[in-house]
Amino acid sequence: MIIDESGIESSSESGRGKLNWSAYTGHSELSDLFILMTSTKTALLIPKKDLSVEQIDTIRNLISKNVKTKH
Repeated sequence: MIIDESGIESSSESGRGKLNWSAYTGHSELSDLFILMTSTKTALLIPKKDLSVEQIDTIRNLISKNVKTKH
């Protein structure tokens, strides 16, 4: 997963995709993951377990800067 100023890109064996920040309609943060809503029924989950404190802070800042609605 690549998370930067333009959005979030992910890839797996089944494919690759990128969503710009404007595709996310809301967000939440739990102690163990970030939740980014793309619709009322669909979300991207980003687990924190393999992230460093710095990566978590960077992701948190990018989300708060680019996704306006908080759920």
